[in-house]
Amino acid sequence: MSVALTINVGSSITVQARDPKIVAVGVSGPQGPQGATGATGPTGATGPTGSTGATGATGATGPTGPTGPQGVKGDTGATGATGPTGPTGATGAAGANGTNGDWSTAQTPNPQGGNSYTIASTDVGKLVTFSGAGTGTPATVTVTVPTGIATVGQRIDLAQLGAGQVTVSAGSGVTINSTPTAKLRTQYSAATLICTATTATPTATFLLVGDLAAA
Repeated sequence: MSVALTINVGSSITVQARDPKIVAVGVSGPQGPQGATGATGPTGATGPTGSTGATGATGATGPTGPTGPQGVKGDTGATGATGPTGPTGATGAAGANGTNGDWSTAQTPNPQGGNSYTIASTDVGKLVTFSGAGTGTPATVTVTVPTGIATVGQRIDLAQLGAGQVTVSAGSGVTINSTPTAKLRTQYSAATLICTATTATPTATFLLVGDLAAA
C-alpha cells in the first residue's frame, strides 16, 4: 500500500490514499486554547561572593612641572615702634691734670699772631698768647668765646704780648661777666677766663678776671 500526503497552506491537512480501504481523511480541527502559565518557582539562594582580585601595580609618578614665575613683591611693612631708651652708661674716667688749668703741671702755651681768634675747647687749661698788632683805632685783637667749649670750673688763660689790645667778645649764647671791662689793660697784661655755667640761659657763662682796662 502507498500513501500520498499532501500538506496545504492553511489549517487543514488532506491525505490522499491509493488504498481503496482509505476513503477520506477529515479536516483538522481548530487549535485548542493555550494552557495556563505555570507559577514562577522560588528564587534560588544567592551564591557566595567571589574572592577579591589582586591589586594592580601603582602607576609611575609623572614628571614635575616647571616652576612658575616669581610673584610680585609685597609692600614694605610699617616701621616698628621705637624701643625704650637703654640705661645710662657709666661715667668716664677723669681727664689728665692740666685740662682744668691745674697749676701742678706745666701749662701748654697756644701762641696766636693774628688780629682775631676764636677760643676752642682744646684751649681749656692752656695759656693763649696774642702778639698781633691789632686793627682799628685803638688797635684791637678780638678774641671770641663761643658756647660749648668748657664745663663749669674749667679755665683758659689769656696774655697780651703784642701792641694790639686784647678784647674778649661773647659769641652767640654766651655771657661774659667782667669788671671794669672785658679788655686787657696793656701789653703783657694777662687774664683768666673761667666757665661758671653751661645750662643757664644764655647757655654758657664765663667770668673774666685779671689785669683789665678801665672803663
